[in-house]
Amino acid sequence: MDQLLARSQPNAPILDQWRYAIRPVTSLVGLSTGHPRLPGDRRSIVTSEIFLISEELGWARSYSRWYRLGQRFDGAAGNC
Repeated sequence: MDQLLARSQPNAPILDQWRYAIRPVTSLVGLSTGHPRLPGDRRSIVTSEIFLISEELGWARSYSRWYRLGQRFDGAAGNC
């Protein structure tokens, strides 16, 4: 799957400082860079519903798009 994402979604936005959000559906919150509809670097966002995720391979699939996962939120740095 990681090779599939690298080949088919090389321009997927990066979601940095990401963590799971509490909503009626599973989603992620984080700092997005390269998002096609939410421009800017390290813009704070909440994703749509997450259907697939691989923390080990560094990707997530939401209802609307793929994300490349950057650094996971650690809570100590005060980011987000």
